[in-house]
Amino acid sequence: MITHAFLAALALTLTIHAQELAPLSAKFKADSEVVASRRDASISRIARTYATALDAAEKMATTAGDVNALSAISAERDSINAKRLLPTAAPTLPKTVLPARKAYLGEFTKVDAETAQQNKLIVASYLQALASLQSRSTANSSLQAEIAAEKKRVIEALPVDVPSLAKKIAGTEWANDPGSHAFTLNADGSAKSSSGSKGKWSLSSPTELILQWSGNPKESWTLDAIAGTLKKSGHSYSRKN
Repeated sequence: MITHAFLAALALTLTIHAQELAPLSAKFKADSEVVASRRDASISRIARTYATALDAAEKMATTAGDVNALSAISAERDSINAKRLLPTAAPTLPKTVLPARKAYLGEFTKVDAETAQQNKLIVASYLQALASLQSRSTANSSLQAEIAAEKKRVIEALPVDVPSLAKKIAGTEWANDPGSHAFTLNADGSAKSSSGSKGKWSLSSPTELILQWSGNPKESWTLDAIAGTLKKSGHSYSRKN
């Protein structure tokens, strides 16, 4: 699925130099930004009902002093604010919000499917435009080389299915921005941190990595395979190999 995150990252990494390519890359970037903006607006709209349900549950949990419920509600809010999907609810999430959550996830999935289709058309149109320019500029070797490089970059960056992506990131090392902590995602599904902690990892989707250290609950990390980043609640790690 060609997601809004994929298309945004792809547009941001454009390195077009040839004058003939500039209009094509500008249109590709502008089109992708329009789709991303529409997607964010749609997610914000459908999240309102669920956010209202969370507000009501939070008041009840606060009155009851239910710390576990408050933690689960906070995690749900984080996912809403980040406009990303958490398919599995925490067991401590108040049952009163589950109907609203189910409706939200259904609408969320629908919006992302529509966005993916729009993004697919944008990428296809861009590749077609590059191919057309390439066929009209056979006498310009430097332009031909840049078009070929751009087509290769776009095609190689296209999202893949979860099993294929998991194979690509198996054996990779990730470190935080200060460089004070790192961990490795091993090919056998195990994980090991620079501090000696051991755990396991898996992909639940092309953009969500589940990491669980021994003796700790599962963590949901947002994966950007194009940019090579893993992010969670203020933590940001970059791929090192």
